[in-house]
Amino acid sequence: MQTRLSRFILLVIWIPVACASAPKEVDPDRQALARLALAGQATKSDISTFLGAPPSACLGRPENSDMCQWEVGDQQTGWRVLARAIDTRDRINVICDVPTDGSPRSADSCGVYPRRSNRGSWMIHRTSDRKSRRSRGVGTEQRRQLFERADQIISEAATLVQLSHVMGSIPNSCAPVAPGEQVCLWLTSNHTFGHGTLAIWIEAPKRKRIRLLCKLPTGGGKRVSGSCSAVVGG
Repeated sequence: MQTRLSRFILLVIWIPVACASAPKEVDPDRQALARLALAGQATKSDISTFLGAPPSACLGRPENSDMCQWEVGDQQTGWRVLARAIDTRDRINVICDVPTDGSPRSADSCGVYPRRSNRGSWMIHRTSDRKSRRSRGVGTEQRRQLFERADQIISEAATLVQLSHVMGSIPNSCAPVAPGEQVCLWLTSNHTFGHGTLAIWIEAPKRKRIRLLCKLPTGGGKRVSGSCSAVVGG
């Protein structure tokens, strides 16, 4: 009898790897496929062995857990099955929340993201006559709709884990600023999945590096509304 993982591998070999640009938002169905591929990897050590690489970074979290990130390319053993699962040819980030005591992680504690900005999926589609009043109006309306969606995505990412999954990357740093509070910084570029979302959110040029700064509870809870900001800069 085939195992669940072997059935998954037989399935994903038929998924075409043809995505020209990272999608605007995370596809939950493809994330489910990626989580299925990782289902047998219960600990940090198991995941590292499966991927063929150690974590590139880990961030200590409350309740004796680490949020770790693996940067995986086509030279590593785990890249092919996970890249096919999320439909990318790019290097990938694997983000998992793992217990520090070596006990098994929860089933939904990992996400897989392309190391490519999703900026191409936030494009404004204009009419052929770009100088016409109608074309300018279409562009303005599309820009408004895209901003509202980007703002909603950032607003709904209320925790450190949720923000990391929106960005497709864990923070570059987190530092305490007051009892129970920390500020976390993401340095995003064309190799960061959520970079395009930030560019639309702050109306920045999509080729510029963007810094995301968020004030978050150290205990893993939800942040207050308006506690994230982003600016152009590396």
